[in-house]
Amino acid sequence: MTERTMHTSGQFAVRTVIFIVAGLSVLSTILGLDMLLGAFAAGVVAQVLLKGAEPADQEMVDAKLEAVGFGFLVPVFFIMTGVTFDLSTLIAQPGLFGLLAIALVLLLVIRGVPSMLAAPQGSTLADRGALALFGATGLPIIVAVTQIGVSGGQLSSGVAAALVGAGMLSVLIFPAAALALHNRAQSGAAALAP
Repeated sequence: MTERTMHTSGQFAVRTVIFIVAGLSVLSTILGLDMLLGAFAAGVVAQVLLKGAEPADQEMVDAKLEAVGFGFLVPVFFIMTGVTFDLSTLIAQPGLFGLLAIALVLLLVIRGVPSMLAAPQGSTLADRGALALFGATGLPIIVAVTQIGVSGGQLSSGVAAALVGAGMLSVLIFPAAALALHNRAQSGAAALAP
């Protein structure tokens, strides 16, 4: 069934996975759990269901799900993050900008430095730095954790706004800086080549 419908409007496997994601997300909300837990469980269930399929079919379903995720759901997530961002609380408490700066630096240290270890052998320092900057971005997990913390009463909305602000800046600044670092290193290497 999966193979026959992959090139038709039926898209059985893709629709099934989306149904599972929606169903488990709703179920987790009804049970008072975080919606992300339901979405994560749906991803595990989908992978288990796809284990029996041919590798080419698995790759095709994964590619189509990535298209739905990155083409539609991720932009919606970023739009909703911007709409719900509590900028007024951040501005009302200027001390939180210090926390935002510390969180931004910690993203570089905690996420970026370990990312450098994944660089292929023989990578230049500029490439390792660019990889660290790409690895240091962290908005989705920060949004998820701060929402859980605020709704559970363990985190104030001001601290959450500072942490989400750091995540937003990491997504805006770090990839652009990484590309600039990589491009500068490439142009420098090209200039040195005979």
